[in-house]
Amino acid sequence: MLPSHVWACACCANNGHYHIAFIKPSAYELSLMRRMRFGQTARLFLTEAGVDVDAKGLAHPAEAYSLTGSLVGNVWKLTFRDGNTSGTLDLPLPARMLSYRPIFMTGT
Repeated sequence: MLPSHVWACACCANNGHYHIAFIKPSAYELSLMRRMRFGQTARLFLTEAGVDVDAKGLAHPAEAYSLTGSLVGNVWKLTFRDGNTSGTLDLPLPARMLSYRPIFMTGT
């Protein structure tokens, strides 16, 4: 039996045509992250486990929150607001990131 969908690209299918490594984010990559903007609304994702499990740690779980976020220094600061209640999630950038990069070969 053959799968109905195959999710691979040619650069990852051939050995020696891609590079995978942990690297320190470059100035260019950091500049791209600083330019990222978030949507204005964040929705609480619930599974079959329900709000008691999925929203554990949230004092006032809500279906949706207004959201602001940006990269400040090397920390993503995300602020979630529901009416007069708000909370901030600080996510420090790791020192290294996993990089998948194709290696382009010329000639034969």
